[in-house]
Amino acid sequence: MVQTRLAALDRKLIFFADAPIADYPYRIANYDKKNKVLKADNLKLGIIDQGVYTYIITSKNHDYPSWLIEGMFELSEKAPNNILVSSCDYPGLSFEKGREHILTDYDNVHDTIKNWNVFKKSRGSNRVIYTLQLTTNTSFEQVKDDISNYPEPYSKYIGIGSMCRIMGSKKEKAFFTNVVRFVRNLYPNHFIHIWGASLFHLNTLRNYADSFDSAKWTRPVSIKKLKANWGCKNQSERIAFFEAYLDRIYINKEEVVS
Repeated sequence: MVQTRLAALDRKLIFFADAPIADYPYRIANYDKKNKVLKADNLKLGIIDQGVYTYIITSKNHDYPSWLIEGMFELSEKAPNNILVSSCDYPGLSFEKGREHILTDYDNVHDTIKNWNVFKKSRGSNRVIYTLQLTTNTSFEQVKDDISNYPEPYSKYIGIGSMCRIMGSKKEKAFFTNVVRFVRNLYPNHFIHIWGASLFHLNTLRNYADSFDSAKWTRPVSIKKLKANWGCKNQSERIAFFEAYLDRIYINKEEVVS
């Protein structure tokens, strides 16, 4: 059954994860756990991310330390060709107590572009994911204005950030679709990765994206099927929850390669 699921991953939409299955071929890890990707067996494509939650959301400075940017830059130059590196982007967030997860207008777009211009100098710039970060997760008109400020990406890999908190209401789904479709129309031949996307948006991901990642598989995708209503607590639950998540992505829509 696992091999059937893995065969399905050769289809268009790729799901990157810190997977509990040893031979899972599409892996993602933060810089401090980069060996999970660098030393993975059977790796077809991997992503090493800078760790937005650790450094931007929870740290006192709400910024990346210089050693991290330098380390990510060095990694972009030295990593194998099947490993992508993110460009240390800045999500649109408020750091005011009680409003930490509300997008605001601090100049995250400017700071993201600043790091784009750092990573474009890398000898491995063609394997860097240049992420379009946004200042809003409600106004599509503002999104278009945000994106107009970015230069042409310096590789074929584009990320879309600030989307992980968009849930499944009709309004939110419409916004998510408008943004991803807009970016796809701008860059029809690029590889588009959506950071932290929810399965609420699976149809949009299938239609307009090349890949996404999420840690939400550690919660049961089906309480009825898994007979659980908690985050996975051990390795056997990690495998069961992960396989159920893959089922939702690949099997339910007849995307299995026979």
